[in-house]
Amino acid sequence: MAGFRQRASTACGLTPAPGGPPLPPPPRRGRPPPRPPADNAVAQCPPPPPTLRPLKIADVGTGSGAIAVALAKHLPAVYSGGCLITAIDLSPDALDVARGNARDHGVDPQIEFVQGDLLSNLPADADFDMILSNPPYVSRAEYDDLDPTVRDHEPKMALLAGERGTEIIARLIDQAASRLLPGGLLAIELSPMIAKDCAVLIAGNGHFHEPKLIRDLGGNQRIVTAIRH
Repeated sequence: MAGFRQRASTACGLTPAPGGPPLPPPPRRGRPPPRPPADNAVAQCPPPPPTLRPLKIADVGTGSGAIAVALAKHLPAVYSGGCLITAIDLSPDALDVARGNARDHGVDPQIEFVQGDLLSNLPADADFDMILSNPPYVSRAEYDDLDPTVRDHEPKMALLAGERGTEIIARLIDQAASRLLPGGLLAIELSPMIAKDCAVLIAGNGHFHEPKLIRDLGGNQRIVTAIRH
């Protein structure tokens, strides 16, 4: 498992991919590419299925498509089963940017783009090995205090989650529980201010093993992961 996680990190551009540099950030305008904490979530990949079938991955709140494009570009080189990625966003403008980035990197056939609110607009039988998300997680109180380099350059709907900051993540946890295959991974970027609250939400859902909080390079609890029973 550790070896596969290392290969997954490589696939996401955290370390140089064999034979070349990491995938550069998508060149088109749109939401900025994920910060390292978002990419770190992908390093928590579960082991590949023993049948080497394609991994079914959902990127919820794909924005510019950076995570989906990086996985589609590099994962087939380190996992022979390949991958089928569903990139979801509520914003049609964001999806247009993500589609363009996928075309620019030659991976658009591997990614299905879906407009919808979290996982609610998917077919009833859609299920996944991995659900990754960098959702809105800023509370209303935090929003006005955000660094202007973030607040003034990302759409408000991509940042503001509600009064507490946990509202969208709570909905995603419940939806992911019914979409993940047994042993599947849920990985969510979040604010350190709500990290423990989100871990409690996952534990209270009843369909996941004990959640794990992962610290970013600054030592902040930035990602919560959990494995589906």
